[in-house]
Parts: sequence; C-alpha cells; structure tokens
Amino acid sequence: MRERRERRDGSERHPIDLTDKQILGPEHNRDVQLKDGTFMRVARISEVDDETWMIGRRLWIQNHLGLMMPEAGTQNELVWVSFCDNDANESDREVRVRAAEIHRFCKIVFTNVPHAYLNITQVRDAQDDLFFCRWQRMTTTERTAKGNQNMAGSIVPIDVADTDVTTIELWDGGSQNARVAPAELRRHFRGPSGCKPGGSSGSRRSAKYTFADFFCGAGGVSQGAVDAGLALRLALDANGDAIRTYHHNFNRPGLDIQSDDISNFINKHPAARGGLPIDIVHASPPCQPFSRANTTPNAANDAENLATFTTVRDIIEICKPRIMTLEEADGLTDDRHREWLQRLFSWFIEFGYSVQWRVVEMWRYGVPQRRRRLILIAAGPGETLPPFPAFTHGTDAGLLPPPTIAQAIEDIDDDVDDRLNDVSAVHHFPVPKPTLPRNGVSGTLTCNGGGGKVYHFDGLRKHTVRELLSLQTFPASFDFPGNVQGNLTSMRKQIGNAVPPAFSRALFATVVDWLKGEDARELFA
Repeated sequence: MRERRERRDGSERHPIDLTDKQILGPEHNRDVQLKDGTFMRVARISEVDDETWMIGRRLWIQNHLGLMMPEAGTQNELVWVSFCDNDANESDREVRVRAAEIHRFCKIVFTNVPHAYLNITQVRDAQDDLFFCRWQRMTTTERTAKGNQNMAGSIVPIDVADTDVTTIELWDGGSQNARVAPAELRRHFRGPSGCKPGGSSGSRRSAKYTFADFFCGAGGVSQGAVDAGLALRLALDANGDAIRTYHHNFNRPGLDIQSDDISNFINKHPAARGGLPIDIVHASPPCQPFSRANTTPNAANDAENLATFTTVRDIIEICKPRIMTLEEADGLTDDRHREWLQRLFSWFIEFGYSVQWRVVEMWRYGVPQRRRRLILIAAGPGETLPPFPAFTHGTDAGLLPPPTIAQAIEDIDDDVDDRLNDVSAVHHFPVPKPTLPRNGVSGTLTCNGGGGKVYHFDGLRKHTVRELLSLQTFPASFDFPGNVQGNLTSMRKQIGNAVPPAFSRALFATVVDWLKGEDARELFA
C-alpha cells in the first residue's frame, strides 16, 4: 500500500487566535482539540452577534465508552461521530461549536488505510498532536422506554472521498499514502482469486453471487436467498432434524450441506490456508442468551451458546465475505449485553468491515407477526454498505397494507393429503381462549410455537404446522421429510427459530441489486 513521494513540508502552528484567518487561514490550522476533550475538523467559520463559531466534523477518541469500539491499539485514534434516530435516519454530519472552546491546534489525518499499515507508532518524528481518523460512527440519540440506546447505528471506515490527500513518512524510511483505492483494499483482504465483481459462480455472463448460510436451521434465510437469485454453496447446522429438513427442501448440485458443529467446520478450514471465499454470508447464531423470552436461563446452555456466538469472528476470517448479514434476538441491544454487542462490532472492525445494524419489525416486510429482530449488515474492505431494504408494508403511500393473520392462513389449500394441515390433529382448548383480531398480526412465533400467546384467531385451537409455516412466510411448497413429520415439537422449534423468508428475500434482493450496481461501476469505470 506504500508509495514513495516527496514529504509534505510541515508548517509551524500559530498560537491560538480566535479569528477565521487563524483557524482557516493560509496555514490551514483547521484541526482543533476542544476543551471538553473532543476534536473538530473545521470546515467553515461563521460570525453571530460578534461571536466566532466553527462548523465541521466532530470527533471523539476511539476508546470513548459511548462508541462501543475496540479500545486496544487506539493511541491517537479518533472517530468521526454523527447521530441518528432509531430508524437510522442520520442527523447533520456537522456540528457548530464556539471558537472559544478551542484548547489547542492539532493535526488529524483522515485515512482509509488499515491501522496495521499506518499508525502513530510508525510515523517518523510523530508528536503528541498528530491523530488519525479512519472510522465514522453513527449513534442513536433516542432511548427506548427501558433506556436502550443501541437500537440502530453504524461503524464505517472513512470513505475514500473524505480521506486526506497526503503522504506520511515512516520510521523505516518508507512512506504511506493516506488514501488507498477501495479495489486494492478488497484484493489485500480476499486475495486476487476472491475478487470477481459480478459474482463468483459461473461465467461472467451467467455469474451469480455465492451464498453461505451458517446456523441455517430449516432454511428460512436460504429460501429468501434463493428467491433473490443467489447461488447456495454452503449450509451448516448442528441440529440433525433441521439439517434433514434443509436437505429435503434445498439439496442441489454445488451445495455443501453440513450437519456439524461450527467448531469442527472451523478446524477443517483454517483461515491461514486461504480460507473459503464466499460472496455473501449469513449467520444466525443461537439467540437464547440474549432473548428476553429466556426468563429461566440455563447456565450451561447459555455458556455453550455464547461460545458458539464467538465463532462469528472465525466465519469472517475463513469466508472473507464481501457482504455478511447477521440476525439475532433484539435483546442483544439491551445495556446488560453491552459487552457482547461491543465484541461483535470489534470482530468486524478487526478485519476492516463496515457495519450497520437496526432492530427490525418484521411486519414491515410482510410477516404477519409482532416479531422484532436485530439485523446487522456488514461490508468487507473495499466494499460499500448496502442500504437496509425498503419497507414493503405499512400505512404510507405506495406500500402494501400491513399483513394479517387471515391473509396468511385462510388461503391455505384444504388438502387432505397435507398432514401438516390436519386440523383434527391439533390441540383444541377445553375452554376457548379470547378471540384474536383476524385482521391483525400474530404474536411472535418461538421455538415452542409461541406458547399461550399464539393460537388460531377463533380461540378454539392451536395452529397447524402448515399455518405456522405460513405465518412465518414459508412457501406452500415447503415441507418436512417423513422422518421429521412425526415430531411436532421439532417442527415447531424449526419454524420458530427460522428467519422469515419474506424478510430474507427483501434483504438479499437489496444486497444483490447493490452489489450489481457497485460492480458495474467498477468494471466500466
């Protein structure tokens, strides 16, 4: 990433003077540290009532508790901070601060070069007033009723257009540009064989983006991925019944379906050997430790599931995906799980990924449930983050009406051969329960079917398996193999644990369209 250039002359900084000529004058002292310990890159000056105001980017030290970013190796590292609401609508990127708040002038280098190749310990004759900014953090200003402030946000490397055009001299005699081309960052991370704009599967004309589904369960995510045009290459889950169901519905040439523990997969694919590059990867690690429904936690099970959760880092390193998505219980955003959420972010940041996350209400994508999940989208080095999929359902103009229970289950074919829809076989309540609004949404389906909160809207019985599948938006063609159909508990668990295909289809259709557009721009630039 290095390129030798003539060193830029350093200019002597003037004493602090609260005039626009000093702040934005010929000496370009536009970087300042404020009295509260934060920093600014000043873009312009305004005068209001004989008082000087600075307008520009606000920066915090990277180990600031509120940023939830890695604290190790952050000497003289800053983060550009902006704010958003719980729907990730960003506020102004710039702030306004009185010039009287200046503590000292400094030098901030905005760069997209990874920390390992350019940091304060490598710079020749570095002074304590030299800082680097390579990340932008968007954080929420809103809190939920429970005080949660992690419902949405993003952590992204500084965009190449926002980097400084400058060269830094290093102790080893070389120099390093502060700006690196995105394509070079991708090649450096994935290797030349893993960089195929347009998709890694097939020829250029028939190429598709490849897809891997970790903790795949019965295949709710894979169903949406197939619907979005992805080429399934790998699916893994340790649950035997779930893998049998997955194999029954998705088996096809070129797809490696593994019934195995994730730790065994990691041992078989050490990243040092080049890994297993996949274009798009999804992971839905066990959610029980973070689920608010886990009211009677099992310490041993939670410890095992948390150990499994840490393998997300290994998946990133082995597959080196261009885009990775993750689905988890929204309870992970609670303050009591702050350490785990920060660890999750740190694994992506370690490898240079952009990350954005949001708590999603699934009904907005046609899922007739009060189902809220944490969804994370990450983009690898050199990639740009795709947006979250636009809402498909709601009350705003141009959207489909909110989904309903009746729409989901009343049109199920009355097929006597479909044992999954045998109403006579389901439990009927000896005392009818209160009726539910047929034109409303269901409670959240869980691994036990939803417990006492999810039942047929007539209040007389529980749902059939086919009705549960439909509420989870699986297609009518989805089926369980014969050796699983006899286990009602297993089928309900597989359905409740699944990511609704309606949402995953919207998610991956957006990702595919985004990658196609970005790749076309790169190929024909």
